[in-house]
Amino acid sequence: MTDRTEMEKDNAPASDVEQETAATLEKRRRLLKLDIGSVAMVTTLASRSAFGWGGGHGDGPQCGGGCKTPSAYGSINASRPDKKYTCQGRTPGYWKNHDGWPSPYNKNTKFKDVFDPSSPFENKTLLEVLETGGGGDYELGRHIVAALLNAAEGWTSGVLSVNQVKNIWHEYKTKGYFEPTAGVHWDSAQITDYLQSTMPL
Repeated sequence: MTDRTEMEKDNAPASDVEQETAATLEKRRRLLKLDIGSVAMVTTLASRSAFGWGGGHGDGPQCGGGCKTPSAYGSINASRPDKKYTCQGRTPGYWKNHDGWPSPYNKNTKFKDVFDPSSPFENKTLLEVLETGGGGDYELGRHIVAALLNAAEGWTSGVLSVNQVKNIWHEYKTKGYFEPTAGVHWDSAQITDYLQSTMPL
């Protein structure tokens, strides 16, 4: 009789308190999963926004119908409706092979006469910098020269001026990074990525 009573207790339905506790735990589990998913989504949005549109050719701002200033491109506020501009900037390859450079620049203009500090291009012309291979500062150098010429031509109006292009290089070379907006530090690859976003043609 005792054994049967014990068996009945084991198979008896859980009390209201136990059922409520189980339901509460299940709700908490679901909420926790939801929170983790939300954080992951916000993190993804923030990181995508930090570099704006993906940068570079093929998936950059030009595919979204415009380009942005460095501060807007560097903003981690994905919901802010930043103004978009239409950029008509050309790539380093275009300028390397194009003869009509905007005044006061020409293919014999020395890099050091335009940019300070001039390392690692002290004795090179702007054309020679465009022809330089390699990554890091060399890749950035090619794109900073193209950005300069694009700005001088008026192809990045509202986004990058000649002085802003010079300042990007100066800040990067003196600090080791460029800060497009407070708390955001771009290395050479990230600066290059941004500059490419202004060169859809």
